[in-house]
Amino acid sequence: MRKRPIAKIIDNLSPIYIHTVLPEEEVKKLEEKKDSTIGMEWQGQNIDLLLHKVNTGSQPGVIFVVKKYPDNLIHRRQVDIRLTTERLDGLLINEKAVVFQGEQAGIFIVWKGIVRWVPVEIAGRLKDQVSVKGTDIEPGIRYVGNPYLVRDGDRL
Repeated sequence: MRKRPIAKIIDNLSPIYIHTVLPEEEVKKLEEKKDSTIGMEWQGQNIDLLLHKVNTGSQPGVIFVVKKYPDNLIHRRQVDIRLTTERLDGLLINEKAVVFQGEQAGIFIVWKGIVRWVPVEIAGRLKDQVSVKGTDIEPGIRYVGNPYLVRDGDRL
């Protein structure tokens, strides 16, 4: 991300306001998240921003409120930041691996050489992948990427 202007409104130096100019399509995405918290990375530190105002006019941009920040941030007129507008929790898998039984989403996992279907909650999407959570879902679990080739109870 390029350097962006930063504005400082002095009110006992707390909170500070950050104004950034963004491409119009990014501003439209952020408009849906008004009054929500967005993550910012600055010089290796994670800082929470509150999305305060969205401008979709001739110069699209946003204003963030920052309540907790490093002291040296307020002395800068321009800073490089990296915004995190969405976070996904869970196991990120190809959405083709999700199998529905009725209304319930699930995936086939391999446990001790036997394929079994386990229910999952779809927590979010990223391109052609989905983030899934469930009681049997944990890092490193083996799951079937092409569920059309197996059935519940098959041996692998």
